[in-house]
Amino acid sequence: MPRRSCKTFWNEPGSPTFRPFDIALIYTALGERDTAITWMTKAVSERSTWLVYSKWEPRLDPLRNDPRFQELLRRIGLPA
Repeated sequence: MPRRSCKTFWNEPGSPTFRPFDIALIYTALGERDTAITWMTKAVSERSTWLVYSKWEPRLDPLRNDPRFQELLRRIGLPA
């Protein structure tokens, strides 16, 4: 799916429901770190149970050195 259609896809009627954590993984894979952090922040706000995997999820490796990601880890009680 082309990058420009991602935003449309999430909001399209009848599209599957995606968790913010999953959307963050997709944007991380696309190299769009700012957008990935935005979705991770939304996952924290929604208290996503998937956040417990943030410390070890290899698909989030590109975000590990970002201070915003480290702060998110601290906010959810995981060592940064």
